[in-house]
Amino acid sequence: MKEFLPLFVELSKSDGYWTVNKLFVKYFKSVEKALFLSELISKQSYFAIKNQLVKGEWFFLTYDKIKESTYISLNKQRKFVKELVNDDIIDVKMMGIPAKQYYRINSNIIVNTLDKIRDALPLKVIKNKESLKKLKTMPYKEYLQTDH
Repeated sequence: MKEFLPLFVELSKSDGYWTVNKLFVKYFKSVEKALFLSELISKQSYFAIKNQLVKGEWFFLTYDKIKESTYISLNKQRKFVKELVNDDIIDVKMMGIPAKQYYRINSNIIVNTLDKIRDALPLKVIKNKESLKKLKTMPYKEYLQTDH
């Protein structure tokens, strides 16, 4: 049993897991697309903490790095980028020499999107009726800051 402890510790690290918002899955009707967006949000957060966002909001990430961490094919990534740009959820810009693709997450659009789908949540997801009332009567961003 002792010999398995390092393996369990390694498997338990936070970088061994994906965090995907179920509301994204519901909205996109695609776990992969929700995972892709979650990965971008995670990377933006990482670069923000490291103070490495360009112009305070842009970050660089290659398709290969995304594939390495999500296993999403290059073709699907390109499709998701195009769809997310069309929905104004992300912006993409070529910058630098040589030019690299940078991303910016439009958090206001994401919050507004979550506001649109929150009414479709099944009651069993909500802990109690008071939480449901809060969720249905306030913007999602404010709801996240409450004790629900």
